[in-house]
Formats: sequence, structure tokens, C-alpha cells
Amino acid sequence: MEAMREAWTDGRLDDLSKRVDRGFDRVDADLRALNGRIDVLSGRLDVLSGRLDGFQQTLDALQRTMLQVGVGLIGALLAVMVTVVGLAITQI
Repeated sequence: MEAMREAWTDGRLDDLSKRVDRGFDRVDADLRALNGRIDVLSGRLDVLSGRLDGFQQTLDALQRTMLQVGVGLIGALLAVMVTVVGLAITQI
């Protein structure tokens, strides 16, 4: 088994420092690329949010129309029932 070196030379320390710096440079570049991708994704989510808002407005209008038609049909049915009962009473 080989004994560990006791002393670090200036050249070895400089090499280690350069390798560490390159590693951090690479991490920094990766983080910048990731940040760019996040910005693109954020823009796409904003577009999707706008589309969903439009879809929500369409659904709200559909619900309002269905409620109006339903209330109108119930009112017409009640009017027919009152008319039929009124005719039945007058026929007795």
C-alpha cells in the first residue's frame, strides 16, 4: 500500500482550484439553462391560464342559459297544469 503524500505542492493546489472552479462554472451554466427553461414554461402556463379563463366564461354562459331555459320550462309546465286544473274544475 502506498503512503499518502504529506505535502501539497503549489501546482497541485492550483490544479485542484482550477478543477473546482470548472465544476462551479458548469453548475452555474446548468442553472442558467434551467432558469431559461423555467421562464419558457412560465410563459406557456400564462397562455394556458388565459385559455382556461375564456373556457370558464363559456361554461358560465352555458350554465346561465341552461338555468333560464329550465326556469322557463318549469313556468310553462305550471301554467299548463293550472289551466288543466281550472278547466277540470269548471267542467264539474
